[in-house]
Amino acid sequence: MKSHLKTKFYLGDPIGSPIFTIHKQINKYNMKKIMMVAITLIASVSVFAQDLKFTDLSTELNSKDFDSYVSKDGTSFKVGGKVKMGLPSAQTNFAYVQHVDPLAGVSVIGSNYANREVDVKKIQVTGNLKKGYKVWVITNGGIALGKLYFDIETAIQTKEVKGDGMSSDEALSQLKKAKDKLELGLITQEEFNKLRTELSKYIQ
Repeated sequence: MKSHLKTKFYLGDPIGSPIFTIHKQINKYNMKKIMMVAITLIASVSVFAQDLKFTDLSTELNSKDFDSYVSKDGTSFKVGGKVKMGLPSAQTNFAYVQHVDPLAGVSVIGSNYANREVDVKKIQVTGNLKKGYKVWVITNGGIALGKLYFDIETAIQTKEVKGDGMSSDEALSQLKKAKDKLELGLITQEEFNKLRTELSKYIQ
């Protein structure tokens, strides 16, 4: 005849008793499991949260989808954030912003989109290291199912998107003015060198 050993646990077991010790060990085990799950979740979020900078485009990219992007002029774009549209650079149409509809295809957008603010839905990269990468900021604001695709670096350069920095021409103009001030003794060589370093990232 087989005997079965049954162990009963009581909430009122005194501290130091064998049953209390078992309770304590079980609680420690459960806490360790919870901590391991939490660490795994945090790690997975860190892996999938991808941030991209313009300088990263000169290296091999392991992903094509990103959560944020910092452009050459220092403008930051983030999924869930905004894109501030400027004015069309090709007469009355935007040259570097495309309207993409899954049914109707690709079309141009006109000046009626000027100065709008649209919500960033995705940030994607096309191309490769050898031929060059292109960053696309994809937003809402399209007609029906359509989305707006921004060739973001060129759109900033042509003022179709309002950036936080300055254009190449603006930076070059400021640098020339600073050079004139240096020659007139209005600023020091150290001040000029500092400004040149700051402006050089905008000059093409």
